[in-house]
Parts: sequence; structure tokens; C-alpha cells
Amino acid sequence: MPFVRLKRRRGRAYGYLVENRWDPTVGQPRQRVLRYLGPADQIRYSDLPKAVRTTALAARLKRASESADVRRAAALDDLRRALGEALAAGDYPRARGAALRAVREVGIGGLYGDLIPTVFAEIGRRWASGSFSVSQEHLATGVAARVVEHVNARYRLPSPARPEVVLCVPEGETHTLGLHLAEGLLRQKGYAPLNIGATAPTSSVLAFVAERRPFAVFLSVTTPSYLGAARTLALQIRRRSPEVRVVIGGQGVPSSPSRASDEGIEYVTAFLPAFLERWSPNGPLRSGKGGMVP
Repeated sequence: MPFVRLKRRRGRAYGYLVENRWDPTVGQPRQRVLRYLGPADQIRYSDLPKAVRTTALAARLKRASESADVRRAAALDDLRRALGEALAAGDYPRARGAALRAVREVGIGGLYGDLIPTVFAEIGRRWASGSFSVSQEHLATGVAARVVEHVNARYRLPSPARPEVVLCVPEGETHTLGLHLAEGLLRQKGYAPLNIGATAPTSSVLAFVAERRPFAVFLSVTTPSYLGAARTLALQIRRRSPEVRVVIGGQGVPSSPSRASDEGIEYVTAFLPAFLERWSPNGPLRSGKGGMVP
């Protein structure tokens, strides 16, 4: 009968679905791996075959998850400090190294959804208090953009047949780092992001969306004063292209948007990777120009 075996490597447990089979050549049973299940802290007990579910296994998976949470918190603190120091110093090689280590240890979701936003929130506080100059903030942003471009390049561009997502900012907003973060996360999930950046007039954005007919439009807002402009653009997109999903996210979005009930507009108020978990590029979703994805 199959059962789950957990093996530890470098302090982390990994799960395997195995079974014992008699080996006549040695006169004793041997374990045969039927399937690799992944890191133990990511195994969903409810997804396992009923035949292998036991109370002992549930307890072991729970302990593995709790241990992983502790390790992740410690890793995030260390990586947040290393990345923040490198960006503040404008040290691209050191920042790139910290980012790649973060991808290995906490994934691109941890890097883009937690580390970089947290680091820039702290930079923003330092700028507001006068301990960080505008030039220093621009230097950190430029280095971060190069780092994100390097990380994104490691993810293969999805096929043009995959659902398209237009990435842009409202007219007047000049911060585009959030677009590049969203681009990497969307690439990882199998979407085809179309990043049109900043400075595009509203009329051009509306015409582009109407022509491409993407699955969704993601509007990034870093400066809170441009949230109203983003909402106006989102409503215009919804009126002209009602079949397109419209999302507003970024550091400029408050935790509880006052207009959260606007018909057809979604707001990302916390963790972007978690928000995108509800999206799936698999199945009959629209691709660019109204095509269907098998």
C-alpha cells in the first residue's frame, strides 16, 4: 500500500509518495517512489489520496509548515535588510545578489510581494522625514528597476496565445516599478503582460485596450494623489471595453479604498501575489484580440 515518506535535506522536509515492493534479487522489500510531492510545508493534506492520510502524517505536515513559517520569517528579515542596504547605497551587484537569493529562499512572490514593497515603504518614510534625498530615492528606484528586469528575464515569455494583461499607470504618474513587479508575477503565472509604462496619454491607453481586447488591465498607483486619475481611467476602460477586467494596485492604494464598490473595478489592497492566486491562465479565458485559449 502507498504511503507518504518525508525526507529532510538542508533542514527542510520534502514529501514522496512511495510503496514497498518485494525485490527477489535481494530477498527483501524495497521502497519505490511513485511521485514527488514537493516541500512538506506546501503539501495539502486534503489533496493526498485518502489511503495515505493518517493522524500522524497530518501532525508531521503541520509541524513542517510551522517550521517553514519560522524559517521564512527569519529569511525575510535578513533579506529585507540586505536588499534595503544595497538599494540605499545604489549597489547594483549587491542588490541583484540579494534579489536572486530571495527568489531561491522565498520565491518571486516573496521578493515582489513583500521585500521590495517593504523596502520602498521604508525609503518613503526616510524621504518624508528628510533623512533620504530625492536623488537617493531615484538612485534606489533605478537600481531596483534593473534588478527586477534581471529577475524577470529569467522567466520565459509566455506564448502570444496566452491571456494578455495590459500594464500601465494613470496619466501624470511617473513611477513604474510596480508595473515591472506585476509583469514578473504575471509571467510566472503564464500570462502575456503588455507593459506600456508611463507617459501614455489617456486617449492612447483607451484606444490600445479597445484594439487589443486583453483579459485584464492593471493600473499601478504609487503616488496617492493619482488614485483619482486611476479610478477615472478604470471607469473609462470599463465603459469602452466592459469585457475587460480592470485592477488598480500599488503603494498608493489605501487598505480600504473609499470607492471599492465601483462596478467592475478591483483593488489590490495588500499582497499582489495572493491576489493573483485567484487568477488562472488555464481554461477557456480570452487571449489578446478576443481569441480563445484552449
